[in-house]
Amino acid sequence: MLPATSENLADHATETTASARESLDRGLSTTRRGAIDPRMQLFEKGSFAPPPKLPRHAQSLSAELARWQSVHARTHWRLGDERVVDGADFYLGDDELGHLHLDGEAHVAVGAQLRTALVSAGFARPFRWSGDFVTARIDEASDVAHGAWLFALRYDALRGATEAELLARIASHVRAV
Repeated sequence: MLPATSENLADHATETTASARESLDRGLSTTRRGAIDPRMQLFEKGSFAPPPKLPRHAQSLSAELARWQSVHARTHWRLGDERVVDGADFYLGDDELGHLHLDGEAHVAVGAQLRTALVSAGFARPFRWSGDFVTARIDEASDVAHGAWLFALRYDALRGATEAELLARIASHVRAV
């Protein structure tokens, strides 16, 4: 990875903007601010392949998520390259819950307000490429339950839970810990 300099950050911003324009031209989801919605729809994720084997504890979480009602798991491809497997994606219908990378890092789509609450409470780290995702490491047995709890926030949001209900759940979890 290149060290961050003003020149390569400017190059990245230019590439990202060009990519966003290209996606908008193809009719992909956008947020209110006009940025690409990082919570990708299933049709945007490429061809289907079964999920790969993950490290021990990430695999336990993957198996649990795949057992949830109406959730399906599939290969998570490296962004822009369907030849490179990068983990496992989880969907409820056409909506992404999040994904687990081969290195055991979970990326969960929670939206900006839940992200702020989760990061403030120390339950997740901010995802550097999107204000709508959080990250968490799934390296130990205790991480599996925590990862499932994070994914459940997105799952329940897609099944109709309000943001206020989910924020209350986070606040309740803070008091319980």
